[in-house]
Amino acid sequence: MERPLLGTPINVSALGGDGSRTTAIGVLHNVTHVYSGRAPGFVGEHLVKFARSVFYVKPDPVAYRKAETCLDGQGVVVIEGDRGTGRETDAYRLLAYRDREPDVHGGTLTLQQLPVDWDEPTTVGLPRILRGRFILDLSNEREVTESFARSLRSYGEELEKIHSMVVVIVTPLVWDRVRPMMESLTVSFDARPADEIMRAHLAYHGGDGRSRALLARNDVVSLMAELAGREASPAEAAEVAEKLSRGQAGDLELVIDECRRWGHYIGTQLGVREPDTADRRVLFVAAAALNGCSSEAVAAADASLGVALRLHSAPPFRVLETPGWTERTREIGATVRDDRTWMDDKRPGVDLAVIGWVYREHPGLRSALLKWLHGLVHAPATSPFTDRIAGVHAYLAAEFPAARLLDTAYGWLSKGAPDARLGYLILEKGLSDPSTEPLLRRKLWEWAYRGSVDAIPALARLCAEILGPRLPHASLGRLRHLIRGAEAAPQHCVAVAEALRVLARLDGLAGLVLEKAVDWAGDETSHVEGVRAVSALLDPRPRTSVLPDLLAAAQADLALRASLSRAWQILIGDESSRVEVTSMVRTLSRAWGDMGEEAIMLAKILLPAVREQLDGAGWAILDAMDLPMRTDVLLYAARHQRTVVATVAVETVAAWEFSPAVGVGAGVVGEVDSLTDNDEVR
Repeated sequence: MERPLLGTPINVSALGGDGSRTTAIGVLHNVTHVYSGRAPGFVGEHLVKFARSVFYVKPDPVAYRKAETCLDGQGVVVIEGDRGTGRETDAYRLLAYRDREPDVHGGTLTLQQLPVDWDEPTTVGLPRILRGRFILDLSNEREVTESFARSLRSYGEELEKIHSMVVVIVTPLVWDRVRPMMESLTVSFDARPADEIMRAHLAYHGGDGRSRALLARNDVVSLMAELAGREASPAEAAEVAEKLSRGQAGDLELVIDECRRWGHYIGTQLGVREPDTADRRVLFVAAAALNGCSSEAVAAADASLGVALRLHSAPPFRVLETPGWTERTREIGATVRDDRTWMDDKRPGVDLAVIGWVYREHPGLRSALLKWLHGLVHAPATSPFTDRIAGVHAYLAAEFPAARLLDTAYGWLSKGAPDARLGYLILEKGLSDPSTEPLLRRKLWEWAYRGSVDAIPALARLCAEILGPRLPHASLGRLRHLIRGAEAAPQHCVAVAEALRVLARLDGLAGLVLEKAVDWAGDETSHVEGVRAVSALLDPRPRTSVLPDLLAAAQADLALRASLSRAWQILIGDESSRVEVTSMVRTLSRAWGDMGEEAIMLAKILLPAVREQLDGAGWAILDAMDLPMRTDVLLYAARHQRTVVATVAVETVAAWEFSPAVGVGAGVVGEVDSLTDNDEVR
């Protein structure tokens, strides 16, 4: 029996990972939405209300009771099902009603959607907090291993002991390998019928009066029957119901056509078998592809598509014998405004729906269509609209998920400017689309691991600028492989180093990036990549150097200070990097007088390396410093390292040639003497 959490507010913190658009469900108090530790937002309260309302369409009661039993007894349940079947809403409802202990301290329950920012699924680092309510969505993973499944069961047992629980969401493909061993913790909810979902959402969004009025319309009933007939997903049914609820009475026909993806309208334009309509159909497709672009570009695309489909190759003067542009665009339902041709003025989304219709209904034209779209970036009239062309490619990749479309875009990264820019824009848009992001994220790993070296700069940018802000750990995993690949193509090392700095400059990520680089360097299988990454982050020479930011942040962050110190030790201890380190230290020496507090912090960080030199071991890092920097660093070492032998310090200072500042050198010697004899070390 479900028991609401009466009187106990739930603080909802959803950590979106893997491009998830899902928002967490709980009660309506103190709701926060955070993406992988990034900028906060807010969860829509209507989603919270719906999951807990009477309009929620319940799944099979036997399976639901099994899910409750798993959570209450073992702290974990796995909901297996296809995307869009309501798994997340089911998870929110399950967790929102599992209040086994009274909240005697007046605190709040927490419902968190855990980020999946990793290279392989792992329970290491997942939270273990009292009375936690967690959702872990693994739908975008390739598969999970037996070892992860065992650790997941153990994780649930840990949570159960502290009155916490986790709902794991998977697809059949992801879960297939481990289903037999996890059968007792796995439930599958049948997809609820689309018409039931629509009725529930119409009643919820529009109220009884509005929903009755909509359900009395024949076209709405017909649309519901269509969705049920083709077994549309609950997610699509909910989206359609929300659009209908928002629509005005006079616009409902257009809203219904939009929900049908303009199938009737497109079929009228492209599906009829009338003679002498080829020119109109070609223009219809060209205008859809370049929706919102200049009329000159649309006309050029129209002409090139006709040639590509071998429909015509008339000389230019024949254009004067055809109807004018206004009449031709009116025939296809387009409008011309400010010398730009628009297909979607009155029909939102029809432009991309047209391209999708052609791609789906005419498989034999796919190669010709893609070749034509690619050719537009090379034509003078259409090349300024490369961003729009990339958007059409990205739409096709999302609507018809296939690695071939993404592999083609990747192949263009290694070519000249127009192709490389088109390929980059397609992949950039793909990483921002939840439909293609999981596949593209896996492809990025594959390309970074064994791809073309000529594509390394573009891939590094994608990882840092597009993937990094949402999934920094996944971004770093791919950048590590790109660093290794750049070893065979030194001309690309600068691009990868810059990508690391871009990622480190993102708010709150500098420490994470440096820590990862230090970890790589400490592992013999990735030592080279780690040293290169450390060098990129500590290098003061580039205009985009992140060293000043790291030094500033280290003032209040002891862990970052320790990582910086370790990073310098790694770099100084790597014989192959000594020329680079010498140049870096000399750059710091020249700027030493202007560094202020950062100079003191750097002296602290360099202390272990200086200690090694004063003890007679290690590379002479002091020899690379100019006089002011040497003096300050040595004085700091003398003040803070009591094991420094006075004679060693004095001999080291006295050996320097201070010309013309001999007095300064003598002063340093005297101060070192007094400091090493003084009991009070500052």
